[in-house]
Amino acid sequence: MHQVLVIAASQQKASQSRKVADYINHQVENLGANASVLDLGKTVLPLWSGEPAPDKSLINTIRDQLNHATSFVFVVPEWNGMAPPAIKNLLTWFGADQFAHKPVLLCAVSAGQGGAFVISELRGSSYKNCRICYLPEHLIIRSVGNVLEGVSPMGKSDNYYRNRIDFVLKDLLDYDLALSTIRPHALERMEDFPNGMS
Repeated sequence: MHQVLVIAASQQKASQSRKVADYINHQVENLGANASVLDLGKTVLPLWSGEPAPDKSLINTIRDQLNHATSFVFVVPEWNGMAPPAIKNLLTWFGADQFAHKPVLLCAVSAGQGGAFVISELRGSSYKNCRICYLPEHLIIRSVGNVLEGVSPMGKSDNYYRNRIDFVLKDLLDYDLALSTIRPHALERMEDFPNGMS
């Protein structure tokens, strides 16, 4: 059974990213899959330093959530043209055991017309050792304050985003099913080459 974990990657306790994550979570469930949200603004990981975690129970709880997930949606705001530290910190704390050969839908969030740099940054730097599988499709929700606010679309742009989200979530669930058939063997083969090539 699909278990989609939607990660709201804003470090703010109340964020537009969480609003988008909640909407996506609801739409995943409408498609008949299980879904939940991990909000990095409310579940705050310590900054990774290589030292033992000060709160092992928090790390173990998040590890269990990631392990249980069969696919992910990363809802990531663009801050100063970059992904915020919270998502990079998550990808430093956890790795192949949690993410390898699982599909991920990237969803950038922008208050204005940005968002593309987040997609480029994560596609370019975060897959190597954790073997995360980003979908070819992605989402960029621009002018996020004006969309996904209520039950019904508030205009043409809002309607477009809602339809686009449903379109790409169907891809995510298909990839989830397909990758579940190769994941066990792929993980076994990784024992010989645990790190990606540089």
